[in-house]
Order: sequence, then structure tokens, then C-alpha cells
Amino acid sequence: MISKYIGITSATALLILSACSSSDSNTSSQAGDPLIIGDSESGVAADDATTDELRRSAARLASDSLGMNINEVLGIGLVGASDDNNGSTPMVGDEIEDADLYDDNVDALMRSSLALDGADATITREGNIITIDPDESAICDEQVRGGALLPEDLTQCTEVYQSLRVILDAQTDDTGVITYEFDGLAFLNIGYSPNGGSYEINLGGLKSLIGATGDVSQLPDTMTGAMRVVATLDDSTGVAQAGSVAMLVTEPISIVDAAENVNISLGNSELFSISSDGSGTTTIESSFGALSAALPFTADDDEFTGADDPVDNSASDIISFVMNGFTSQLDIDETNEEVRLSNTGSTLSVGINNGEAIRLSVSNYGMTLNSDSISISPGLTLGASLTGVLSQYVGESSLNSAQFNLSMPTGTVLVPDEGSGSTRINSGGLSYDIIANTTEGAVSSSFSASAGQCIDGSAGSSGTDPVIGVDMTTDNDDDQPLSIVDCGAP
Repeated sequence: MISKYIGITSATALLILSACSSSDSNTSSQAGDPLIIGDSESGVAADDATTDELRRSAARLASDSLGMNINEVLGIGLVGASDDNNGSTPMVGDEIEDADLYDDNVDALMRSSLALDGADATITREGNIITIDPDESAICDEQVRGGALLPEDLTQCTEVYQSLRVILDAQTDDTGVITYEFDGLAFLNIGYSPNGGSYEINLGGLKSLIGATGDVSQLPDTMTGAMRVVATLDDSTGVAQAGSVAMLVTEPISIVDAAENVNISLGNSELFSISSDGSGTTTIESSFGALSAALPFTADDDEFTGADDPVDNSASDIISFVMNGFTSQLDIDETNEEVRLSNTGSTLSVGINNGEAIRLSVSNYGMTLNSDSISISPGLTLGASLTGVLSQYVGESSLNSAQFNLSMPTGTVLVPDEGSGSTRINSGGLSYDIIANTTEGAVSSSFSASAGQCIDGSAGSSGTDPVIGVDMTTDNDDDQPLSIVDCGAP
């Protein structure tokens, strides 16, 4: 259907996937920051540039940011330096199929929407605000040539684009913001400069555009909020990986579809931010706002139930997720072969219909991993509870409720014990307890190990206590318990 092919709509989906340009800075935008990333290189005021010069500069820089550097953006922080490619760093993006065609399509879209191609566009300028009524035929013809639009959809495409307006707000001759409006409602904003690209999609405006194709039955009742992709590339190091890429929720998202029992909301968030200095240090950060989501599911899937003969429940139930906001940061230091994780505490509740099925809570904690040890600071406290709401979805389970608690205090250090092949607790400790209530009675188990002791998951019956059937230290059968074992000779 045409909603899948119209060029601007297709481009907005691609904008979520990638964006990058050359830069001498290494910063990523936060929710609420300006769209323009970086500064002008020329320093020429927009007042001193012609309308044609401003449009051509905007088209070139916005296209470069999105299309021309897609390989670099997808490679940031994901692959290490190598001499396999004449001393250059191979990019993940080098494997993208038809990357050159992608670049060409983006470039053509920028040029046609800013009326650099097409004789019937109307262009007006007030100060440094340039308003463009593009040539609908030029945009749609370009989409047909690029394979993004079927020839039979050409007529409807031109009808839809009659309501499209493009507004260029030039700050200098090489920085500014391009806004795409449909029926007066913005659905896409692009901030451009020689230093980076910033691309923001407004879901309400996007809904209006998609609805104009006539496929309104596929749209949710409510669709609001905004998402942004920001990227820079730091060429000063001479390493293509150096730079950053981030995805943000800049306006709270709300998606509601009463007929499909869908209700999703997410507060302002930095979903992820990846930055690399090109010398072996990569940082991955997240900062989530409060999440609430309700979705339908059908509990007659063997993979979901994990049972040979699951309960036949072909009717859709409602599964819900409620999570507090949290932040986390992962630092990868390749030079020193060290990984550091820090995380703020949060609570996740999973409900089925009107009952809570699972609650997971995690404290503020930090962890440092290297080739010799795992260190915990601050301490980790994890709690998980399950209720009888789950029992009808797991076959013959007799579970009424269960509680699992795990604790590793601040200062806990785990190291490999080469003599025994187990894990030694150098300092601190590790403990857990499990309490489960079933139709056959209560079941409980606990485990505790302290400094100087060694733990292993492969000792079988020679150990003292099980740990919920999960092997934490070896690749052996998951049914083996965690046990205290004799440490090897020092």
C-alpha cells in the first residue's frame, strides 16, 4: 500500500536507523537540547547568503549526515582497530547491502524536497526563514526512479504531497533546521551543520501523514511524542570509529489502540548513547523515563508456556509492564581490558490481566570486570517474586508463589581459582535464598559463601545447597547446583 512507499514517510523510518557527519567534537544531544549539533565552519551569516545557496547547503549537509556516512555511524564503538584494510578500521556498515543506492536516494530526497530539482516549486523567504511548497511531481517521480514508490501509486503520491510544506530556518550559511510539515503539523525536523546531524520524528505529525494515504484503519487511536537520533563523527583522531550516536525520546510517547488493547507510554529518555574516542574507550549510556505498557498476547504458544501440553487458551490476555525510570552506564576500556558497569536501582512489574505475575527489583550497584576479577561496588541486591498468576501458563506447574533474593555486598571480589577450576571469593561474599509455595507444600533453600571460600556449579551432590538450577560458573548442565568446594593449592 502507498503508505509504505511514500518517500518522506520511508525516510523517517530510515532516520531512526542512522545519521552521521564529519566533526571535530564528540558530543551527543540530550532530550530538550537544540537540534543543531556543532558550530558553523564558515562563520558566514545567513543574511549574507542567497536563498539558493542556503537551500543547496542545507540539502548537502543533511544528506551527508544521513546517507553518506552511514558506514561510520554503524561502526562507532562496535569494532576494534585493525590492519586488515590497509591500516584503516573496518566498519560494521561496510557490510550494508546497496549502501551507495541508499546514499543516492537520500540525496535525491533532500534535493527534491528543498526544490533544487523541479520547476513547479514555490519558494518564499522572510528574513532567513525559507518556506518551500515543493514540486509534488518531482518528489514522486524521484521515488519511482529510486524504487521506493510503485508507478501505480504515483497519482496518489502527488495528491498527498500537495499538503507538504518544507520550512528552512537558516542560522548561518552552513547550519540550520529543516522542518517538514503536513497540513501544518510538523512530522520531521532535521538539524544540520558540518559537525553533526540531528533527526527528530513527531509521531502525531507522522500519523497525520500516513492517515492521508487512506489506510487509517491501521493507525492507533492515539499516537503522540517525539524521537530523535543524534550523531557526530570526530575526525581529529584519524580513526573513523571516534564519535557518538544516540537515540532519545524528546517528548513523552503515548500509543493507544483501544480495539487492539494496546496502551504504551514512555517518558523522556535517552534510550541509548554510544560514544568512542577511537583509542579503545567506548561508553554506552541509557537513561529511561517511566514506562507503562499493556499488550495483548495469546497463551497457546508452546514456546511461551514451556510445556508439552499447555493449557489451550486461544483468547488474548493482556500483559502489562510497569517500570520506574533508571540510568545505566557501561564503559569499555580495550587498552586495559576492563569493563565497568554502573546502574541505578529500579523496579519492574509484569502483570497478566488484573494480577501481578512477576516483580523484579534491583538496587543501585556497580561492577568492574577484567581478565583477573569481578569487583562489586556499590553492592548488589536483587529480588524477584512470582505469583500463582503464572501457574495457568506453565503447564502442570503447582506454583502458588515464589521469592528469590540475591545479595553481594560492596567490596565483593571474585577471582578464578586455577587450582580447583572454581571461583574464589577474595573478599565480601555471595548469598541467596529461595522460598516457594506449591500445592504440595513450602520449599525453601539458601546459600551463603564468604571471603576465602570457593564456589562451583559443577560439584553435583557433593555440594551443600542448590541455586535455582542455574549454573553460574561453568558451561555444564544447568541442572547442576552451586556449591562450596575446596580451593586449590595457593
